[in-house]
Amino acid sequence: MASTVEAFEQIKNCLANFQDFVLNGGAGSGKTHSLVEVINHLYNTNKNARIACITYTNVAADEIKKRVPYDNLWVSTIHDFLWNNIKSFQKNIKESIIALLNEGKISLNSSAQGTAINWNTIEKIEYREYRKLQDGTISHDDILKISVYMIKTYPLLSKIIADKFQYIFIDEYQDADKNVIEVFLNNISNNRNVIGLFGDFMQSIYVAGIGDVKNYIQIGKLANITKDDNYRCSIAVINLINKLRNDGIKQEPAKKDEHQNILNKTGSAYFLYSKTPLTSVSSFKNHDIFKEWNFTNPEKTKELYLTHRLIATQNKFANLFTAYSTFGQEYLTGDDKDVLLKHLLRIQEIIALYNNRKYNEVIKLVDLKVTNLRDKATLKTNIDTLVENYNSNIANVLQMADSFKLAKIDDDNLAKYFSKGIEEKNKYFDLWNALKNIHFKEIVNFYNYDLDSSIYSTQHGVKGAEFENVLVVLDNGKWNHYNFESLFTGQGNEGTVNRTKKIFYVACSRTENNLVVYYNQPSQSVINSAVRLFGADNIVEV
Repeated sequence: MASTVEAFEQIKNCLANFQDFVLNGGAGSGKTHSLVEVINHLYNTNKNARIACITYTNVAADEIKKRVPYDNLWVSTIHDFLWNNIKSFQKNIKESIIALLNEGKISLNSSAQGTAINWNTIEKIEYREYRKLQDGTISHDDILKISVYMIKTYPLLSKIIADKFQYIFIDEYQDADKNVIEVFLNNISNNRNVIGLFGDFMQSIYVAGIGDVKNYIQIGKLANITKDDNYRCSIAVINLINKLRNDGIKQEPAKKDEHQNILNKTGSAYFLYSKTPLTSVSSFKNHDIFKEWNFTNPEKTKELYLTHRLIATQNKFANLFTAYSTFGQEYLTGDDKDVLLKHLLRIQEIIALYNNRKYNEVIKLVDLKVTNLRDKATLKTNIDTLVENYNSNIANVLQMADSFKLAKIDDDNLAKYFSKGIEEKNKYFDLWNALKNIHFKEIVNFYNYDLDSSIYSTQHGVKGAEFENVLVVLDNGKWNHYNFESLFTGQGNEGTVNRTKKIFYVACSRTENNLVVYYNQPSQSVINSAVRLFGADNIVEV
């Protein structure tokens, strides 16, 4: 175990000896701070250092750029990093797509099934928000598969990437695709560069993520560096989340005052439960436990749910939720939003960016090609017209955005929603019928909720965030990937128990001061386990 200072010294030793490493630290341990500190150290040592910093989201990339604004630092998501490094090799990209199609590792869009593609007529492969492979347009999932294939197949490409960057740091490594992490460690890493991973296996809450890199630690490929500091949570919360870990990391409070004295904020961690079903969480918010909480301030207080079901009514997108829950709830509540919802949210994002005068970002997002002043004028007119008329239903707004070339419906993945054909398409067609007459305002409300501008959030949605007070509502909804009863009893499918423990860990560890976990009608076994986790004095019936 190591403090922040000790961990930093270990990382510096790895950098000096070209040793790949992984920094594992619990929630609130300051892993991103350590990443920034390492980058600053390298540039202070050598201002010409060639460094790539790969993040899980664009938001995280922007935050890193603010903290370390060096001209020769590459910061981006994994998709943008990989595309930037393969996009010049168009011939090899086409060869790789053909090979992956033949191997069945990627497939054509539904409308192109059974047809032959003349790759000679495709001038250039492009990476866009939508996918139309037969026209040479690839999207996010394709990037990962194609890049991994190319790096493994063409040794010169891996050498080019290795020579381009002396240091490659991957933040939140546990959420990155397993094949991508492995290609960095097996193909790009050499004795002239350093691959550094920053993250926490206990917070690996996405199915496609690698989770842990124990195998690489065991064979000596990665130096294992751990941090036991916790700069975020109160003592009560730290005591709880330490009981959830099984990797030997036991955190200690590390938050300091202006005199560098440790702030041992006691805080609180309660387990609330009711023996009879409650129709609304608000029915117990007048309890004395919440007397200092401000449920109108989303920056300080959060209510966390596993699914959107209880959130939808509060945020006024109940009809949208009902449509999705009727024809496939996972489309709305899963890790990956369904393609139609992504398209609708993209329309709202264009409008939101335009209203906030972020015109360069609008130009990047729309399908209308903007190359001169006339194009800009057309774009402005089209968006103004859409804004004037988008107080309508979803079908009208979607069609208008398509006709104005703001968000075109030319992705074959969208076609299945608009025509009732073969049996497997029916569910998409039925979903569209349920959606098309819903007021577009519900998309706006869901978009704002998805941006985290309310006190309500899913337990997945707050990963990386922190709040003074957190209420975690334990409700499986209809998601059988998780089971909160199994979390407490330890009985059931091992994979389900581990997934549930990790999402519970993430939810509880968002808390800076006061945590309340609510469970509706728990069994006695659950209550007994809660006593062991929270302490008998912190179990409250409401």
